[in-house]
Amino acid sequence: PVRMCTDTVVADRMIHDVEVVRSLLEGPVDGGRAVGHANGDHATAVYAVGGTPVTLTASRLAQQKIRDLLIFTDGPQLHVDYLQQTVEIHRQSLPEYVEKDGDVRYRHESVVEHPMVQNGEPLKNELEAFTTAARNDEDPLVTAEDALRVLEVAGQIESLALDPPSEPKVS
Repeated sequence: PVRMCTDTVVADRMIHDVEVVRSLLEGPVDGGRAVGHANGDHATAVYAVGGTPVTLTASRLAQQKIRDLLIFTDGPQLHVDYLQQTVEIHRQSLPEYVEKDGDVRYRHESVVEHPMVQNGEPLKNELEAFTTAARNDEDPLVTAEDALRVLEVAGQIESLALDPPSEPKVS
């Protein structure tokens, strides 16, 4: 079955990435640029959260499904693959010279950590967590304030992507 969607890709898909970034990084959202194509079916946004640059791309144009999130910091790089439900944390060690058996060699390693991720259907898990919180009169994992902040950032991205500032056209 074909899924019909009248929302832009920002409202349909990227909003989830905005929420993940919000849960991982603290601080104010600084600046931001976004560009969109294909009547809202493709968008890329670049902004910073607490000084950490974030780049998000969402598209319904690709022939294969790609659902990745990359976060680059001064330290580690984080790669989330939503389809495979995996997380990789890439770290670089400091370069060094190592002496072994009279030979001196240069070594600069990359370390990749693979934290355990509890797999499952994200939407089902989200709804179960919400209903459990409501039944038990507990605070939900995502508060109304959290949701409003995500909607605000996604709305800004969508506005920039759908109505970019006027620039000279390249012919």
